[in-house]
Order: sequence, then structure tokens, then C-alpha cells
Amino acid sequence: MQKYLRFIQSQFSSLTVYRVEAYGRWIMALFSALSYYFIWKLTSTTSADNHKLLVYFILYWGFLSALTSGKTAYFIAKDIRSGEINNYLVKPINYFATLILRGLAPVVFRIIIPSILLIVVMFIYPNIFLPTSPINLLLFLFSLVYCFLIWNFIMIIIGSVAFLGTEIRSLLTVFDLVINLTRGAYIPAYLFPNWLSKILFFTFIPYISAFSIELYQVSKSTSYIISSFAAATSWLIILYFIAIKTFKKGLRYYESNGS
Repeated sequence: MQKYLRFIQSQFSSLTVYRVEAYGRWIMALFSALSYYFIWKLTSTTSADNHKLLVYFILYWGFLSALTSGKTAYFIAKDIRSGEINNYLVKPINYFATLILRGLAPVVFRIIIPSILLIVVMFIYPNIFLPTSPINLLLFLFSLVYCFLIWNFIMIIIGSVAFLGTEIRSLLTVFDLVINLTRGAYIPAYLFPNWLSKILFFTFIPYISAFSIELYQVSKSTSYIISSFAAATSWLIILYFIAIKTFKKGLRYYESNGS
């Protein structure tokens, strides 16, 4: 356990030394949230619609986007290209765990400022920014853990492709474009047509963005919450085993070709 704690500490230390990127990400998140808010505000008809829209994009670009900004796949590809992965294979350390922790440190660092700002505006404008209930807030925070893990398992699956041919940038670019179109990055997910929402419910896509925001903004029935978390848990387990299998298969290919 100590070696993993030291690993997290080293990741945080590097982030505090190179803070310019963090400042840039915070500014970009704020710019994106406000830009999309003012664009979609043109379609709103009431102040309640405007408030819902504002909170939606603040939550998305302040939290969900940060949680899914980690590119664990890049880490895998970089370790393969440089041969750094060999160091993990001969040491008593879980490479999967280090990948998750390497992605956790920047995510925590990136959501610090949005978290502080959200808490402040909750007290200043409670009618706009408070979640529907304390329970919904807890469910929202719990769903963020699902979001982070599901995203990282997907990134490990994509990163395992690098064992076959170390360049995966094009694949990641296409994946990001497709996912962002369907998870509510550009269009608020609550404006999706019902048929699309029903289809997405059975995929992992809502659980890396829209579901968390929905828990924060809307009071849902207990049956809906249970079924949604059941679906999210199923995807979490499925993606975990796929990630394990694809990584091990890629590793065997890597080792058979002389590393």
C-alpha cells in the first residue's frame, strides 16, 4: 500500500510544480461551460430553463469532463514505445493499479477549483445551484466514481491496441468525437429525443456524463435509480474484464515479439 501512496504523492507533486496546464484547463472549462450555456440559452423560454442549462454545463465541464479527460491509453502507448512497461512487469506492483492512480491524481487536482466555486455559489444562489436533495448530492458524488472507473477501463482497452501498433491517436480522436456527440457534451442530454435516451440507457455512455448530472438536477424514482446503478455496475464489471483480457492478450503479443 505504501508504494501506491508514494506513487500518488509523486503524481501530485509533479502537478503542483507544473501548474500552467492546470490553469489552462480551468480557464478552458469555464470558457466551454459559458459558451455552450449562452448558445443554448437562445432556445430557452423561462428563467428556470436557463438555470437548469447553466448548472448542467457547469457540472459537465467542471466535473464530468475533468473525470473523463484522463488518457490512460496514452500512458500505455508511451510505456510500450519507451520500454518503460518492462519495469512494471518485473516489479511487485500492479500495472493496472498504477494506471488508475496515475489518472486519479490529475482528475482530483482539476476538480478542486470547480468544487470550491460550486460550494460558494450554492450558498449565494441556493435556488439555482443546490441539488434537488442531500441524497441526490450523495448519489451524484457516488456516480462520479463510476464515471471515473468506467472511463479508465475503456482507456485501458483502447490503450491495449498499442501492443499491436503503438500509434493510437487516431483511434482516440474518433472515439472522443463519437462519445462527445452522444453523452451531452455539445447538446444537453435532457434534450435528447426519448428514443435515443432509451437506447443510450443500455450502453455505458450515460454513466460517464448524463446520468450523474441527472441525479444532481432531477428527482428520480427509487426504481429508476436502482435500475440505472445496476446497469452502470454491469458495465463496470464487463469493461473491467474486457480490459483485463485485452491487456493480457496484448502483453502476450508484446512479449512474444521480443518486447
